[in-house]
Amino acid sequence: MEVTLLVHESIIDKIISRFGEECVAPKEPDYYIASVHMPISDHSANYLLGFGDKCECIAPACMRAKMLTLSQKICQMYSNVLNSKSS
Repeated sequence: MEVTLLVHESIIDKIISRFGEECVAPKEPDYYIASVHMPISDHSANYLLGFGDKCECIAPACMRAKMLTLSQKICQMYSNVLNSKSS
């Protein structure tokens, strides 16, 4: 499926090396739009989440939702650790 990403220039080389230069176009200062093909899966979402706040999935909504769910699970995991240590 085609996935549209807003990518910070600091990681654009990683996106190009994985998906090719033809998939990226300048968007605004310091950012690019990348249209890449990948499955809508936990594996793909985890790959994109590995870029932290340097990569935002713009579309499709189902991939954004998958990334939101996974990031909430990660936040919950770390919240649990913090809460158990403060007890």
